[in-house]
Amino acid sequence: MNILKIEDGAGVTSCLNTRLGYTIKYYEENGYFPDVIDSSNQFAKYWDFPYQDISKILLREYTPDNTLKLVKFDTHNIQHLWYDNIPVYDLHLLSKMICPLSDLVIRKYEEFKTRIENRTAVLYRGNDKVTEILMVDYDVYIKMAQMSESKSFIVQTDEEEFYEYFKRQFNDTIRFEEIPQIKKNINSFVMPEVGQRAQFAVNFLAALKAISQCNKLILTIGTTSLWTVLFRGNILNVWECFPQSPFNQYDYIRKLG
Repeated sequence: MNILKIEDGAGVTSCLNTRLGYTIKYYEENGYFPDVIDSSNQFAKYWDFPYQDISKILLREYTPDNTLKLVKFDTHNIQHLWYDNIPVYDLHLLSKMICPLSDLVIRKYEEFKTRIENRTAVLYRGNDKVTEILMVDYDVYIKMAQMSESKSFIVQTDEEEFYEYFKRQFNDTIRFEEIPQIKKNINSFVMPEVGQRAQFAVNFLAALKAISQCNKLILTIGTTSLWTVLFRGNILNVWECFPQSPFNQYDYIRKLG
């Protein structure tokens, strides 16, 4: 039996990104997928007790399918691209096979999805992304929301200030209350107390899956945004901001499809 053991990754989507990338690399090197992917040492941030296997909570056992189209996946750099420059649909199929969501996540996703109605989804990762990507000015997101011509929104963010700012511009804005927020702080990120961490990971993943299914989606770069697009399986009605310049950010807004 061929077992691929993966231990890298920090946050939820970082772990998924590593699992997907390393499994694709395994195929490139061997000509077939492994029989088993062992992610038992991933997701350590979300342990409620030492060496808890969070992968068993978030993911089902995968079944290798060597007939799927293989595409390149740069684990570290793919999150920094325009998503219309990557094979989203092929990666969507590979991610469904390599990182199949658990029944627990899917049940929570279905619950979340009932609250969305016809809202446009807005994904703003604040506190936990400051060391990885440039922050996007709030008004750039307001600009994208205006471009979407939407009136009702669901905002997924860890940053209280962003949610409050956005809601002042668009009154018909909601969020998933199960996902905690904190004040803007470059030295901190959301992390519940021990005993609530595994459930937080379930809720977080289910929320990304839910907003990915909205008719319109507004986001920026990073693994969290990337996986929202991979769950979606397409870039239709997706607006992406690429935060390259603090002076000309409006020039880096693109409607992808």
